[in-house]
Amino acid sequence: GVEDFEEEDDAVVLYTDPSQLQNVKKTLDGQGIGIAEAGIIYKPLALMEVSDESQKQKAVELLEKIEDHDDVQKIYTNISS
Repeated sequence: GVEDFEEEDDAVVLYTDPSQLQNVKKTLDGQGIGIAEAGIIYKPLALMEVSDESQKQKAVELLEKIEDHDDVQKIYTNISS
């Protein structure tokens, strides 16, 4: 089942164990609840605060370069925004 949730603007994000994703999706579909997107993500257990703006900018630039690479589909980070 659903382990956690977050409200975002006009949507609710549900978190579940990856092995339960299809079961939760099927249950929501069966109840007529619209699903905009369903997939597996990597959510950090702890966020890291980068207080030095120079270091934060360098990290953002690195992540953008990695994300722009043709072979990269998605990146995840634990840097707090």
